[in-house]
Amino acid sequence: MTRYIHNKRWQWSALAGVMGMTTGLSSALAQPGSVDANTAMSVIVRDGGNRVIYTADYFSQFNVVTASDQLDRVPGLQDILNSGGEGQRGFGSDGDQVLINGNRVSGKSNDVGSVLDRIQARQVLQIEVIRGAVPGLDVRSQGRVVNVVLTETPKAGYGSMTASADHYSEGSPGGDVEVSYNGDLGALNYLFSVDGEVERGFPEARDRFFSPHKQLLESQIEHSGSRSDAFGLISNMSYTLTNGHVLNLNALYADERGSETTTEFSYVGGSEILDNSRLNYEVESEREWELGGDYQHVFASGDTLTTLFIYSHSFSQAKGRFSFLSDSAASELRRVQRESSKDIERILRSSYQWSLAENHLFESGMEVAINTVEEETALQMNDDGVLVDVALFNDESTIEEVRYEAFTSYSWQATSQLLLEASLDLEFSELQQHGNDVAHSRDFYYPKPRLALRYDVNEQVQWRGRIERSISQLEFGSFVASFTNDDNRFDVINAGNPELEPEQAWQYEIVYERQLLNDMGVFSVTALYEDVSDYIGRIPLQVLGEDGIETLTAPGNMGDGYSAELAFSGSLRLDRFNLTGAVVDLGLELQKTEVTDPFTGDKREFNFRAEYEWSLAFRQDLNWRNLSYGLETRLEAARPYYDLDYWQESEEDLDLELFVEMQPFNNVTLRLEADNLLRAENHRQRHVYEDNRANSPLRRYELRSSKPSREISLSVQWVF
Repeated sequence: MTRYIHNKRWQWSALAGVMGMTTGLSSALAQPGSVDANTAMSVIVRDGGNRVIYTADYFSQFNVVTASDQLDRVPGLQDILNSGGEGQRGFGSDGDQVLINGNRVSGKSNDVGSVLDRIQARQVLQIEVIRGAVPGLDVRSQGRVVNVVLTETPKAGYGSMTASADHYSEGSPGGDVEVSYNGDLGALNYLFSVDGEVERGFPEARDRFFSPHKQLLESQIEHSGSRSDAFGLISNMSYTLTNGHVLNLNALYADERGSETTTEFSYVGGSEILDNSRLNYEVESEREWELGGDYQHVFASGDTLTTLFIYSHSFSQAKGRFSFLSDSAASELRRVQRESSKDIERILRSSYQWSLAENHLFESGMEVAINTVEEETALQMNDDGVLVDVALFNDESTIEEVRYEAFTSYSWQATSQLLLEASLDLEFSELQQHGNDVAHSRDFYYPKPRLALRYDVNEQVQWRGRIERSISQLEFGSFVASFTNDDNRFDVINAGNPELEPEQAWQYEIVYERQLLNDMGVFSVTALYEDVSDYIGRIPLQVLGEDGIETLTAPGNMGDGYSAELAFSGSLRLDRFNLTGAVVDLGLELQKTEVTDPFTGDKREFNFRAEYEWSLAFRQDLNWRNLSYGLETRLEAARPYYDLDYWQESEEDLDLELFVEMQPFNNVTLRLEADNLLRAENHRQRHVYEDNRANSPLRRYELRSSKPSREISLSVQWVF
């Protein structure tokens, strides 16, 4: 049998080409070169190169409408909104951070990315890019901190309306409408936004099943159609008190509903045969609202007290109906699955900053978080035309976590070139789970030390180092039984694991970063090693079923492992090559992981970790009608996944995203965008065993190829 995961030789050649081109461009642009005088004057370098300020004049050369557009034009910031402390516990997690007027947005779903999309560029006074540890800000950054400084309270309101029409490769329509307005009522500044969206999806897939002797057993074609409707309201308000202090409040409401119909046909001799085919119909909905706020008090001594809170509430439910199609095309209902979840999260965080002497800054504080999740799962099977309830172990539970975190940090500017930051967080938490089958309570205690160093060789070159202990955030849905509705595995029931513990890691990181002269770009190399304990993956779990003890799988702690990563990123302006207003962004990540498989005892990779991934993006802003165009593409190695009775590798072919936008009239922007332009195939090879793959024979091979829908979107944006 042919291995359908693609040959990697040409992909590694592409990687070599990317690295070679990047190295050449970096060397060339590192030398002094000509730059527009106005551009040079509108970029201000302070603090020995650690704070680079891009004024409003700087962005006048680009076709920007929103604050997000401005971040896209700053070298090295193209992906900053996609990074951060994802998966980490606590609101004070590290990672790249984006602030507005020196403060984080006190929200989770109502995050800084959504706020920046609604702030118009004419409201931004300047954007500050700060490298490394940042004394005086309530963030802990591994890399960069970006502070978006807005003008004072606007004297007039700013509004925008965006409407888009989407066309999918199957001929179906979709679209989006959003209206936002920013204004002030005396000391109150407000931003309101309302958004409605319809999305479609029509993926196609083909499955081939082979015997262990590599003989083709069966082929199938799968047709799917999905639709989702979303509605949202967002509000961000800021009130300036008489003493000059500012109170910020943020609110969000979102409602999303979706459905998907999937039909599988046996494929024989070029014809579609309906015999014994499957028809799956799934519907799901989610409703969420969130309220957050923060207040900062500055004392006469210069000390600051910052307090923020977040309250979020969400409810989601899903229902699946799974049927067979007979020769007469009549459907016979086989099973019904139901899942529901209610999540409530409450966070209160307060910190106090003070300085005992010049170049010595201290911060201490406390964070309290209470998370409550109610999960329910139900299964019904058809028994002679009657739906009969099937008993499931651990099918409903209420999980509550109460977490206290005390933190303190110390920053010392030892010399003009060397900054030291040391911190210690102490986390105490209690986790309780109550349900029909589980009554369990556990306590956790985690000390989380951190040491970070920043050394500035000069204004262009900086070295950063970090040693830190991190604790992952648990997915409480993993504590309760659930269903797998993946293709060809919709009969699988996952056991919830009441004993799941957070994943822990000691992280060791070193970063080399170079700012190119004359704001011509930036590139960095990052080496990261993680010594992981209690790695979370799939483990065997024995539960009591109707027929006695049976083995299911669930998320669980597999033991110790490691992850080693080497990453390169670069953002280069191409003015030197007579491409005025053009920039190219390059990225490459190489990764090696290892953990012991709980089923076989062999060493293997982490789930869903690709050995490499590279990306390339290009855009250019032109003066004619404020025309801009660009493209983006990426490619990654196969991602492995391991379970009890199978293992698989999945990868995607190279695809392409294109856009072109222009302003035919003042304050009106037209944008044409194409996603999944090549409809590149996704490939998956799965090895399925009779039982535990450690000691049972191979049952079959599965090869799957699927195509996403191509989406062409035309949007118009009007600012007023």
